[in-house]
Amino acid sequence: EISADDKRLLFTSSQSLPSLPSLQTDIPTIVKRFRSGPIRYAVRRVVTMKRKLSLRKMMNSNDKIPTSPTDTEPTTSPHTISSSSTSVSFAEEEEVEEDEVELPFSGHKHMFYDNCRSSFESFPSLYEDNDEASSDQSNNSVGSSIPIIDEIEKVRQHQRVEPIFIEKIMNSMEVTLPFFFDKQMRLRRNQKLSKISSVCSEPLGSDFQVRGATYTNDHIKIESDVPMFALLGVDHLRNGNEQKKGNLMLNSCSRPFSYYERLKKKCHDVGIVAPFLLVINFVLPWGNFISYFYRSEGTNSGPYVEGHEEIHSERLWKDFLTGNKDYRNNRLKFIPRVIAGPWMVKKMVGSKPAIIGKKIPTTYYGSEGDNYLEVCLNVAGGGAAANSIANACIGAADSLTVDLGFLIEGKNYEELPEQLLNVLRVHHIPAKKSLTIDQWEDELGAKGDDFQ
Repeated sequence: EISADDKRLLFTSSQSLPSLPSLQTDIPTIVKRFRSGPIRYAVRRVVTMKRKLSLRKMMNSNDKIPTSPTDTEPTTSPHTISSSSTSVSFAEEEEVEEDEVELPFSGHKHMFYDNCRSSFESFPSLYEDNDEASSDQSNNSVGSSIPIIDEIEKVRQHQRVEPIFIEKIMNSMEVTLPFFFDKQMRLRRNQKLSKISSVCSEPLGSDFQVRGATYTNDHIKIESDVPMFALLGVDHLRNGNEQKKGNLMLNSCSRPFSYYERLKKKCHDVGIVAPFLLVINFVLPWGNFISYFYRSEGTNSGPYVEGHEEIHSERLWKDFLTGNKDYRNNRLKFIPRVIAGPWMVKKMVGSKPAIIGKKIPTTYYGSEGDNYLEVCLNVAGGGAAANSIANACIGAADSLTVDLGFLIEGKNYEELPEQLLNVLRVHHIPAKKSLTIDQWEDELGAKGDDFQ
């Protein structure tokens, strides 16, 4: 016998899948075909998408959500929701396949939309008008109807940089991804998400959970303190001719037009001590994603803060900076978070902390004496799993907003609580339009930086 739930699914999808026989004609054939994996999966995907379309229509009107597939089966609906009330009642819980998106429900339609928008992003054609969809796709952005509050609410609206440093240094430094809160790109809450494109920002440290002081006893995590290092800028570069031959850019700071070299020269020209630079270099199958940080409170622009010697996270950072490769690879922790993007990418990336040096090849360049430390994460050489995740991200890069946080793992009372080392948020990179490494260096040379 076929269950009532399966009958409802078949009945709902009969118009969308004409190849399936109707319920009234051949029940045995229906049962046999429906129990096969591909057919069952197709039916459930169709039903899921039809529900999303119905919910989208509901959010643009005051009509209540349909409570049944047809008027002839009003009692089989698992949910009853009224748009004029915030009360929600569940008649029964419907079984959800592993590959099916489970939608959270809320009585208020705007609250419901906020909760569900990440699921809708996987099916833009179901919730965008054709004109808007084609326009947004041409602009390498996700649907303009998606709220941007989650993307800009918990990020810093000002750089954690000394005013004189901004005036004399930052205003003349070039990066490929600008900050979204710059004067030219300042956003208001009512602007469209498509306006946020190819930019980066710095999330608040309190939005990340790290090990607390008593973690070894109770495994309780707490909000992180302010990240030690402040964000300066980000470069996203595609492979150039040189890199296509297999010579990946593993040590970006060693190149003549690197951010490190330009920063050092600019500081020298204006009479400012060049700060210690922390560089995170993701070596990807298609290029490099490089972010730059400095210690805004660092004593004499160095990597440490005088008077913080007794702070556990400060001691841990010093041990990391002076430690060897094995120590660093066993302590550097990476926390990814997909803020907005396709559901499948969210599932693949996840949000669990990982000791990144144990997952992919990780090397370190520079030292305290060199006034920089570059952490090189060779995703391209990290095996099939790492490359699959990277390729999934690049395929949806223009619709992704992702947080990348790093910290040093504390393992005992003397090293806890943990504190974020650095963090950044990247908004919707049009990856295919990014410059190659050769193009970027040619452009920097054309600007007269005198590095020839």
